[in-house]
Amino acid sequence: ALLGFLVVFRTSQASSRFWEGCSLVHGMMGDFFDSTSTLMAFLRSSPADPTVVAEYQQVVVRLISLLNAMILGELEGQESTAEQALEVELLDVQSFERESMEGLNQCTNRPEVVFQWIQGTVVE
Repeated sequence: ALLGFLVVFRTSQASSRFWEGCSLVHGMMGDFFDSTSTLMAFLRSSPADPTVVAEYQQVVVRLISLLNAMILGELEGQESTAEQALEVELLDVQSFERESMEGLNQCTNRPEVVFQWIQGTVVE
């Protein structure tokens, strides 16, 4: 009876942690969407050339997509490469410079690197 109780308790705890993790990942993706859409809204009033603004918006959205892929790749819990993380559906991954992607593959902290790319792009 005690063994059965322990098995049920541990299974319940594992299930609870799994669903909490799913909720947190979903919330993180929602935060990415919110921050990106806020940035896009601010860009509407930019005095810059509309073509330049549109290109900038596309770069930011592609970087957010890449960040999401890198985070999900890291959450897999295995030693993954950037190429494996890129198997996640991405927006126009071919637009990134080959050297940048090769450098990203050599990093051990890929999500942080992509986040720095996003910050650098936003500050430009």
